[in-house]
Amino acid sequence: VTPSREFTSALDKKERERVDTIFGAMSEDEKDALVKMNNDLLDFQSREDSAEAKATIPTLEISDIDTKAPLYETEIKDLSGYKTLHHPFNTKKISYLKLMFDLTVLTEEEHLYASLLSELLCSLGTDDMTPAELSTEIKTDLGMLSSYISYYTDIEDIDKVYPFFVFSSSVLDSKIHRAIDIIEKIINSTNFDKNQIEAILRQRKNRIKQ
Repeated sequence: VTPSREFTSALDKKERERVDTIFGAMSEDEKDALVKMNNDLLDFQSREDSAEAKATIPTLEISDIDTKAPLYETEIKDLSGYKTLHHPFNTKKISYLKLMFDLTVLTEEEHLYASLLSELLCSLGTDDMTPAELSTEIKTDLGMLSSYISYYTDIEDIDKVYPFFVFSSSVLDSKIHRAIDIIEKIINSTNFDKNQIEAILRQRKNRIKQ
């Protein structure tokens, strides 16, 4: 695929020509009917509903709303040897997985590098997979996989903030162990290829300039 600055304008021109061809083949009666249909639609859209019509819209009273939020108990489970907090929501057989690593031991400067690392990890290859192969593996076996830095406040003291390095994935329940395998491979055997890192950094720099 070759990028083109004229791609959108060429599509617009093609669409205008298509519409002009269809409109030119219409009889005067068909054109009048089309104009009338459009005017009727505009009139309908701008017309205020009657009080009777508004009264048919279902409404809720404040008393209809439960003031107590539902409580979902957290279960502790073993997932591929990792202690996992499991929240039993009905997610249509899709698991939303987060692996979180405490970053409170890092210095302020090291946090900057951790942020950069989070952008690199899922974009670089591993010892046995190129970046393209890893990307294909993620798209084939998982719904999504990303890494990022996230911050959480203390539930008892909102002035306390805890940074975490997070791997986040959505995957079918039947393939959740595959997600763990891929994340382990990224953590333990990412290939920090200098040329690939430079290309990613250039892309990041261009995004900042835009």
